[in-house]
Amino acid sequence: MILHKIAQKISAPLMNSRVLFDGACQNSVFVFNYHEISDQPSEFSNDFGLNVPPTLLKKQLSWIKKYFQVISPTQLINNTLNLPVALITFDDGFASTFKAGGPILRDEAVTGTVFVNMAPVEGHIFWSGLVTYLCKYFSEFNHYLAEKYPKYNENLFLYCTEEDVHKFLMNKNSLDIYDQARKYYGKFASQDDLVLSAEQGFFLGNHLYNHYNSVNIAIDELKNQYLTNEKALLNYVNHVNFFSYPFGQPESCYNRQTDDLIFSLGATRIFTAFALPNKDHKAPKLHRISMNSHIDNEISFKYNCLMPAFYNSYFSRTKFSYV
Repeated sequence: MILHKIAQKISAPLMNSRVLFDGACQNSVFVFNYHEISDQPSEFSNDFGLNVPPTLLKKQLSWIKKYFQVISPTQLINNTLNLPVALITFDDGFASTFKAGGPILRDEAVTGTVFVNMAPVEGHIFWSGLVTYLCKYFSEFNHYLAEKYPKYNENLFLYCTEEDVHKFLMNKNSLDIYDQARKYYGKFASQDDLVLSAEQGFFLGNHLYNHYNSVNIAIDELKNQYLTNEKALLNYVNHVNFFSYPFGQPESCYNRQTDDLIFSLGATRIFTAFALPNKDHKAPKLHRISMNSHIDNEISFKYNCLMPAFYNSYFSRTKFSYV
């Protein structure tokens, strides 16, 4: 917290000066990442700071458009860029992304890429919503994970496996727990929402079939998760060969081996949730900056663009953020 305040004070002239801010952003690709867009977000989104209300999304997009040219995935692939540029992305596939976010993107004349987990779209349980629900409401589940994974003292849901969940639910009413988990993480898009998404300016990318930690599953299962999701997404005209890692943090959620596999399966770009601007616009892997409801004025927006790079480079490389 002290370092955060010091950084804010030091960076104040940069944030208040258009010339200095533009200079710091030059020759860069900024990829902004959203999740839920709602006035009544799910408990899950509130717990992890994933929601941006619709009116605030409109303001944030106006700031993005003020300082960057907003591009589409096609422009990124074709390298038709006048830097600095911005790409707008959304993860998971919440219903509100399309129902509330879509009209706003259309009004602002910008495109967005939604990285979709097709399993919850098709009615299956949302993995990360389930395991975070269990961790929050069942102390015995946390105790079980802590004993099984003693070297991890936080964010145990990252290392939880299907076997762990099945073992825990063996003598419980799993249907009731699944219903409660669905209420916890909220509503996902329907397949009709995805069909209509092209008209809203959305592209659809791969986020695995379900929201598993890529490092925490076998390499064959990672391949299956990617290809199953890709097969489902190919049914939509606005599909693009982009992939974003669930959870998206370096080493704990992706590594060189997972990168190599995903590229070998056909992804043209990989996106992380590691908050950095991208200085090489031709790089096959791009980092993203999370957007949340605390970014409610232009100064905080500019601070959020640049300061995460400072922290991630020098202080917080191993600290986990869901997004």
